[in-house]
Amino acid sequence: KGVDEFSIENSYVHDTQGNGVWCDVYCNDVSSYFNAFHVHDNFIANNGRAGVRFEEAADSGQDSQPTAGEALIENNEVRGNGTNSVRGGISVHDAQHALIRNNRFGAVTLAGVFYPSNVSSIAVRVTDSGRSDRPDTADVNVVNNTLNGETIKTCGGVVICQGNL
Repeated sequence: KGVDEFSIENSYVHDTQGNGVWCDVYCNDVSSYFNAFHVHDNFIANNGRAGVRFEEAADSGQDSQPTAGEALIENNEVRGNGTNSVRGGISVHDAQHALIRNNRFGAVTLAGVFYPSNVSSIAVRVTDSGRSDRPDTADVNVVNNTLNGETIKTCGGVVICQGNL
């Protein structure tokens, strides 16, 4: 978990009791080569909550922070997450400026090991609590992901979903 933007790549994140990878409390901007909460090219499986969570990060609207960061979540294998809380493989909550692209979801057997679907077959879940003390969810794009029978919750409005199979 981080409160400043960070990058995690080429990692195996698995079997945590909570969220696998998480940026929260504005996920503050950090000047660096990636300039985002950048989660890419990972295998993220069997975590108790979301495999990836981007939460409470917004630079406009209620309870915003001008230094709030952005999220780029791409090219990950996201399998079997949410056993303790149905948050989906990737969860965006009370946050803005997220791009979720080219990730793969759904049950799969790799090297003889079976990885189930994310709980309730939710690949991506985008939510807004509606609380006045938290940012409004906006500018979330979910594009070109391979769902393998899983679903995206909350497309439309502030969430754009395109090209997901």
